[in-house]
Amino acid sequence: MGRAAVSIDGEPVGTFDGYASRSAFAVPHRFTGLALGDHVLTIRALGRGSARATDTQVVVDAFGVRGTITKTPRLTATWSLGNGLARSDEARASVTVTFHGTGIDWVSERAPDQGRAQVFVDGVLDRTVDGYGSSIERDVVRSVTGLAPGTHTIRIVVLGEGRRAATGTFVSVDRFDVRP
Repeated sequence: MGRAAVSIDGEPVGTFDGYASRSAFAVPHRFTGLALGDHVLTIRALGRGSARATDTQVVVDAFGVRGTITKTPRLTATWSLGNGLARSDEARASVTVTFHGTGIDWVSERAPDQGRAQVFVDGVLDRTVDGYGSSIERDVVRSVTGLAPGTHTIRIVVLGEGRRAATGTFVSVDRFDVRP
């Protein structure tokens, strides 16, 4: 098992490591001190694990709230594979890449079903991108350049909106290419 970052109502509450030398079940993580009312719990797989882990999966098998247990909770996946790309049309879905270099290329597509996304570099809004095209164009490169040598983060955030001519609001990611 791997690591996951957990937040409640958008506020980070910790990073949890699912690694164990032997399988263990019903391992609880308790979150207390919340005000009465609805809350949003976000569990984000980090795609990495401890040095001894053989995988990076994150598993959730139940939730308990005030004595009520929900087994096999419904999963809301914000990214899926389609046309050989990772794609999402879920507003606020995001993909984040941390890299070491002076720039990065986000390789994507333009297509009739593409919408808009915001691009953040090191936590600052760099631009808003519109992926709409009247026909499908693959290997579209959107570059971030001129960064000081070092470690940086790019975050692509789906807006869930598109221009009037668009048939969807998808944002697609084929790959990222780091510039040294």
